Amino acid sequence: MPRQLQRRCEGVCIGSANLAGLRNLPDRHQLVTRSENRDAQRRGHLNFGTTTRRRDANFDRPETHSRPEQRVTRTLIERGVDGLVLLGTTHHPDIYRMLEPHNLPYVLTWAFDESGNHPCVGFDNRAAGMCIANHLLDLGHRRFAMISGITAHNERAQERLAGVREALSARGIALSNGAVIEKLYTHGGGREGLREVLKGNEPPTAVICGNDVLAIGAIAECHAQGLKVPDDISITGFDDMEMASLISPALTTVRFPTAEMGIYAANHLLARLDDQAVELRNKLPTELIVRASAGAPVRE
Repeated sequence: MPRQLQRRCEGVCIGSANLAGLRNLPDRHQLVTRSENRDAQRRGHLNFGTTTRRRDANFDRPETHSRPEQRVTRTLIERGVDGLVLLGTTHHPDIYRMLEPHNLPYVLTWAFDESGNHPCVGFDNRAAGMCIANHLLDLGHRRFAMISGITAHNERAQERLAGVREALSARGIALSNGAVIEKLYTHGGGREGLREVLKGNEPPTAVICGNDVLAIGAIAECHAQGLKVPDDISITGFDDMEMASLISPALTTVRFPTAEMGIYAANHLLARLDDQAVELRNKLPTELIVRASAGAPVRE
């Protein structure tokens, strides 16, 4: 057993430094944590260690992004974690500078680092955005809006929006800035965003939401306003949360294989702690899940 693991005696303590948007993804974060812990136990290492969650509603705002992450990372290092799981690919350079002198293994998750500079396991969020937009285009939609997550310091939200724009542009449709509403990943954000995109003279027939939480909020607002989904308006999301198949109508979305991502992240860190050769980058496939919340437009 490597000395680093012997010093821990009971196994490996893997910390998860919180980044912008994590507080709005508790179910997702728990899923990754459980899968990482379960796989570590199979390997004979106990103890999935310290994780941190923010409940501050301002955490997603650009001006508060880097400071909390640096503070949490420093705390995890001081507590003696053996490895770090980082959400996304957008991090302040100080994060990597803090890790380097400790030779602390880390892995980026939920997005794919195209630069090749960092170990990562994640998804092609731009391709996911193109996928959902093309599905709606194939159904016949031509008037679109998007309720996006906050794009500042969040490459997942940026790439999903970029993918939607790219798919629409390829078919001669421009998504104007006024048709994009940025909201925190909450049900309330989805409801507010839906009200805002409906204010124009030509309301959209399809609204693409930046994740399932926003989409569920948007559907709730449609119900409150007496709008039928998908007859009056189609709503889509990203993630394929468990709730997505249970709401009415069931949500059309893009599935991200989160359990596989967590298992890969755990195996990656454990292998590096054992001084084993390891694949540094892994792009996981996504899948379009077609349900009842999106259909052909009745009006144009």
